[in-house]
Amino acid sequence: MPRKAGKNNDRTALLIYCTREEAEQIKVAAKRERRTITGFVLNAVMSRMAVMRTVRAKMEAQVRPENLERQAEEPGDADRS
Repeated sequence: MPRKAGKNNDRTALLIYCTREEAEQIKVAAKRERRTITGFVLNAVMSRMAVMRTVRAKMEAQVRPENLERQAEEPGDADRS
């Protein structure tokens, strides 16, 4: 039975398209972790978003003007990557 919308039920729905094989992999993984499919997918999405925020912050820090100037002054450091 669907939940009634209320003050404390500020939710939305996401529709995810995947292959039957991918859906089965998600079901198996969720069961292995003793999570609902929704909980499993939400956890996976939020984890990836956290990683992407970290990567973005590091990339933005590298392209700041003061960092670019510093890299130009120390050309040997850029070759070590």
